[in-house]
Amino acid sequence: MTATDIYRIYFHGPAYQVLAKAWQSGDCVMAEMAASLPPNHSPAAMQVLFAPRLIELCFQTAGLWDICVNGRLALPQHLREVRVHAVPQATEPLYAVASPDVEPGQFNVQVVDAAGNCYVELRGYSTIALPGGIDSNLLKALRADSENLHRSATEIDVQGEVHEDLHAGAKRGGVAVA
Repeated sequence: MTATDIYRIYFHGPAYQVLAKAWQSGDCVMAEMAASLPPNHSPAAMQVLFAPRLIELCFQTAGLWDICVNGRLALPQHLREVRVHAVPQATEPLYAVASPDVEPGQFNVQVVDAAGNCYVELRGYSTIALPGGIDSNLLKALRADSENLHRSATEIDVQGEVHEDLHAGAKRGGVAVA
């Protein structure tokens, strides 16, 4: 799924269009964070405790799982735990890996780099559906795009690592992929 496809459904403004592309890998949805985003806040030089767009990357990636699997657009409702392990360098590509939690209707999401280093973890994230649903034509196109990317996920290279290895690194808790 490309950012163009995703943001036909999502309603985020330019500063929070954090997804460059996304794909399915097994029971997970993975997404690459957009490289060029406008400033997060104004004035841009004002310091923040943490990069809020990394949390948004988690929310939107889990939301894509919900859209593709359940056909619903939803907003955050509950979050059991957030762990921030490190602040990433601004130049390295980042990826979110969203998978179902053991609790039905909840997700776990990690933000990792191509080596599998984990920066952020969300556990027990759940959503609440927005009324009205998703336009059926947009949903059909997004699901078709998702299926096409799922079939070719192991063929796409992420800085020398295949997506399956990225997924495995995230599943191991962010341990670097060898």
